Amino acid sequence: MVTYLFFYLHNGDLASKLCRNNLSQFCVWASLFPMKHIAIPLCRLLLRALAFAPAPASASDAHLPRDLVSTAVNDGRFEVLAAALNQADLVDTLRGKGPFTVFAPTDEAFAALPANAVADLLRPENKAALQRVLTAHVVAGRVPASALLPAAAVKTLSGASFDLGLRVGGANVIQADVACANGIIHVIDAVLLPPAETKEAVDAVAVIHTAIEKGAPIFNAGDPAGCAAIYLAAAKRLVGAGRDTLSDLARRDMATTIEHAPTDPTKLAWALRETFDRTLEDLAFQPSMEAPLPVGFPKPKAGDVGRVVVKSYPKYRAARAEGSRQNGGFWTLFQHIKKNKVEMTAPVEMTMDKDMRMANMAFLYEAPDQGSAGTQGRVQVLDLDRIEVLSIGMRGRRTDSDLKTAKALVEKRRMELGLTAVGPWRVFGYNSPMVAADRQYWELQVPVEKE
Repeated sequence: MVTYLFFYLHNGDLASKLCRNNLSQFCVWASLFPMKHIAIPLCRLLLRALAFAPAPASASDAHLPRDLVSTAVNDGRFEVLAAALNQADLVDTLRGKGPFTVFAPTDEAFAALPANAVADLLRPENKAALQRVLTAHVVAGRVPASALLPAAAVKTLSGASFDLGLRVGGANVIQADVACANGIIHVIDAVLLPPAETKEAVDAVAVIHTAIEKGAPIFNAGDPAGCAAIYLAAAKRLVGAGRDTLSDLARRDMATTIEHAPTDPTKLAWALRETFDRTLEDLAFQPSMEAPLPVGFPKPKAGDVGRVVVKSYPKYRAARAEGSRQNGGFWTLFQHIKKNKVEMTAPVEMTMDKDMRMANMAFLYEAPDQGSAGTQGRVQVLDLDRIEVLSIGMRGRRTDSDLKTAKALVEKRRMELGLTAVGPWRVFGYNSPMVAADRQYWELQVPVEKE
């Protein structure tokens, strides 16, 4: 990246040639950094070095409005959008005759997306998804400000429909009627996410077993390339199938294996086989319950591992103490329930701070009328209201890496469902240290509500 910037400063033409072939890698790299401070300035510098930027207007046509793309590039607020249009091969479309209406998210709107969301969309293998997101911001024809009120419905090129008014979908129109030679731009403060495509689910277990039954004998007969081809076709089928085919975790795992597929057929066959094995193990995993659940709590079941779902919890009573298992919170709570003759239940609730570290721990009473609420020494007994959460189940000992992965998957699904987080993240731990690490089960959850 330093090399690109050096060449840009000293040889703009050469920088343009170098950077043009590396836009997707640049955007993925840049989006890993804080959007407002680094990624956007670097995207701006790169776009100026590219032939993608429009040619300067001559004196004779300076008074004419620019096309949609040139207007966006020269505005200064749409660096991420401009880079995404280039990556999605939509530049020529939006420079065409049109007319089009574009609802253009600002750089700040992209910055508000979950961490790495932009990077994921800009990956070459996600080009179709990127095109769906971007075309959800484009309407065929002119939709002027006069049509924004009263509210009306418009259909975007992706097939998604959005209501117009003070808001477009979940976004506010912050500037209307930016005139262009081939259409209109309305500036919005959020990225519009089209509904997920409906695809038919397939039987993941059957597909994996069939692939192994066909591929393993070929591999053992000395043809790893033939085996790898069978495994790769099965993996791509699973990743491309309906949402219910794979858990969120398994889909990410399999897609990552495909993306980083080794060129050596033996290594590729083994990498895919290991991914298949992990998927089968997750699907078959049955959480172990060492204690009863509080009344009305949903019971974890086989197939929950790696799957992000909405869960509802009734009112319940919890004894909460500051601190973690390591610094005394656990034993404070254990002594509390022992003194008050409260039976141990599962799960143990752990509230996480902004850095995803445990802030406090709670033991849950089996029924909301058990014992009494109030402060008892270092323990607060609380009556907690009914709640809806977005939850993902995970197996094995909880690690920082697993927490990061689980949070990213939950955040991605939250955005897809148009839900708002309304409370701190929490971990539900279902097993004691006496359970073997590979048999332990926990959930990461965040309270949510409809926007």
